[in-house]
Amino acid sequence: MPLYYRAYGLIFASEIALPFEPVDEAAVDVTVVRGEIPQDLGEGTRGRGLWWAKPGCFLIHHGDGSGVLVRDGREMIVGGTEPDMVRLLLTGSALTALLQQRNIVPLHASAVLIDGNAVGFFGNSGAGKSTTAAVLAERGFPLVADDVLGLQIEQGDTVLAVPAFPKIGLWRSATTALDLTVTPDDQRMNGVEKYLVTPKQFHSSPVQLSHLFKIEPHIEGDFELTALDLSELHQLLNANIHRKRAALAQGALPGFFLSLAATARQVQSYRLIRPREGARFTELADAIVNRVRSDLANMQS
Repeated sequence: MPLYYRAYGLIFASEIALPFEPVDEAAVDVTVVRGEIPQDLGEGTRGRGLWWAKPGCFLIHHGDGSGVLVRDGREMIVGGTEPDMVRLLLTGSALTALLQQRNIVPLHASAVLIDGNAVGFFGNSGAGKSTTAAVLAERGFPLVADDVLGLQIEQGDTVLAVPAFPKIGLWRSATTALDLTVTPDDQRMNGVEKYLVTPKQFHSSPVQLSHLFKIEPHIEGDFELTALDLSELHQLLNANIHRKRAALAQGALPGFFLSLAATARQVQSYRLIRPREGARFTELADAIVNRVRSDLANMQS
């Protein structure tokens, strides 16, 4: 019997245990099965990291023999038996490719729910996207997504954040700083000090995205919050499409550019500079929450 999960608004029927939101049996959008997968696609684009892509098809391999073939946004075929790597591929590049095939924009960002609106955080690797989401989740703001935030545009250019699944990936230093208890079973991969942490609350239905914060750690200085202009935000969003080359190879990029242009027009956006050193998480959370609530109050007045 398959296991049933929900992630990014999709119901998965899987032969493999996944860290997604468990659900009762329901109409299935995506199947995850074990099977034989090809060594390559024979055509299309080959990327670094042993992946291949063409419209409606994505294949990724790992050196240990693990791999995933994603087809038509409906099927994920898994090769290999190493459980950590299989799970890493299924929840990483292969999942992003699936979203691309279904025209869900995968933005390299995390998000939480603040007063009924999704608020996202993006930035370079190590900027603190996941840590920011974890800090706010610990304060009772439900998680919407960690690391990859799905976006869809409704009629009228309403930007919807599509919830991912109830896990946050944190390095050991972050779990220690936040005083979160983790065990070896929570490790994302054996031998790697990164852990999948379950937040206190998770928001599981699509919700309007009201704010985006670009997190920038600086060696010197204090917290600084400044508004992003429209053109800069548009460029930053396009630069933060997750697995952008795969999106191009699958023919999804032109539609994503249009969706992100609508996103840039509709959301409030800021650059948040934070001190790199020191666990000043309370100040970080306060700066975000206060800005969001002030903006929402002004919109309603």
